[in-house]
Amino acid sequence: MLACLGRKLDHDFDFLEVDRILAPTRRDTRSLRVPNYEELVSDHWSIMAKKEPTLFHWTDSSIVMEHINKCVSGHSEIGWLQYACEKYLKHTSGAKHCLSLGCGSGALERQVRRMGACETIDAVDIAKGAIEEAMRLAQEENITGINYRLENIENIRLPVNRYDAVFSSSAVHHIKNLEMLFEQVRAALKRDGFFIMAEYVGPSQSQFTDKVVDIINEILQTLPSTYKKLSSDPNRTKQFFVRVTREYTNANDPSEAVRSDEIIPILASYFKILERRDYGGAILHMLLQDIIANFDHDDERDRTILKLLIQLEATLIREKALASDFCFLVAQKASDADSSRRCGF
Repeated sequence: MLACLGRKLDHDFDFLEVDRILAPTRRDTRSLRVPNYEELVSDHWSIMAKKEPTLFHWTDSSIVMEHINKCVSGHSEIGWLQYACEKYLKHTSGAKHCLSLGCGSGALERQVRRMGACETIDAVDIAKGAIEEAMRLAQEENITGINYRLENIENIRLPVNRYDAVFSSSAVHHIKNLEMLFEQVRAALKRDGFFIMAEYVGPSQSQFTDKVVDIINEILQTLPSTYKKLSSDPNRTKQFFVRVTREYTNANDPSEAVRSDEIIPILASYFKILERRDYGGAILHMLLQDIIANFDHDDERDRTILKLLIQLEATLIREKALASDFCFLVAQKASDADSSRRCGF
């Protein structure tokens, strides 16, 4: 479960893999119409939801996840979801109805129901393939109380005063109309309800600063070649990191980090932020992508090198040389008066 939620935590643009899968189709249909925004996003995440688990992203590492857990909960074995449910939901009389935004293949809802954190949870996603996979896995694990539906969160309309908690695991950074979504979530939450998310809040459309790109490349130049073999192509090594262009992102998954660096300030204008826990990713996210499998977690030397990289990033963030790209957030609907003050009215 730690690994499953780790993959959902990641703001992962695995465009190379999707390109390989879709390439034949794209070549054969050049004369057909170009897919629209919603189709591109749906196709991308339908593919991602059904991919076999691999060691590809930084959060696929148990050592990285232990670090993230400690940043959020203070304990290496307690993840953000367990921490949030125990602190904000289970200590009360218990939540009745919850909502999962951008549910993907359903790891979050299944864990929430296994923990008994709520009676029922609605789960929505734009990708038909993801919803099908989530339903299959819930049935396979005999987990009830989850209501899945296919819906584009960009246009979502939620029932008023319905939910005790709304969850998002790396879904909000795919939303262009943040204001509309936050309005809907605020209205849908009960008076004391919570908006709980683990989210990428770094540079929009992955336009990392030159400083970040330089640091990643300096580390890559230092790492022995045995740690740089690409999982996606074992015959090649990761010699350097290149920032993706906006054009490339828009052609593959136009929703990727579309307004990610605006999430926190806009959230604060609609909600009262109760808790924020940063957990890094400014360097590790792109540095370890496609090479994390080279670090043998059973080998003391490999574990030590990986932990040193984690500590390096943590130190740079602590000393404010870099900002954290990922954080855990808990927000609560503010009163009308509070909202007006935050919006400057």
